[in-house]
Amino acid sequence: MESLGRWEQHMKLRCREGDLALIICEELGCGVNIGRAVKVGGPLDVHPVRGPTWLIEPASEEPWTYIAYTEGGVITRPITFDDCIEHPDAWLLPLRPGGDDLAEESKREVQREIRIEAPDHDAVEEAGG
Repeated sequence: MESLGRWEQHMKLRCREGDLALIICEELGCGVNIGRAVKVGGPLDVHPVRGPTWLIEPASEEPWTYIAYTEGGVITRPITFDDCIEHPDAWLLPLRPGGDDLAEESKREVQREIRIEAPDHDAVEEAGG
């Protein structure tokens, strides 16, 4: 694992331990979890490909869908922090009361990432469309 210092110096983390956050991205096969609220737990870890990751626990008791590589399939059942389910910081959107600057910045970032822009009709007409 890479050192946390490298990541902390080069990027802002969206979440902090103890936050309530929304899942905004998920593994293939677990898309039903997008939009669900989770509790963010520590300690922060660094995955060599996904970067900083947090332990997560669903905020509700509903079964959670996750991939259990050791069992070779997608599993649906309630999970807790003891299950050690990790999500990258970039896949989580913190929910903080009072307009926390970091939470607001994260929301704007996500909105930029998912924004769908209308086509430029003038450019389409010029191209013969």
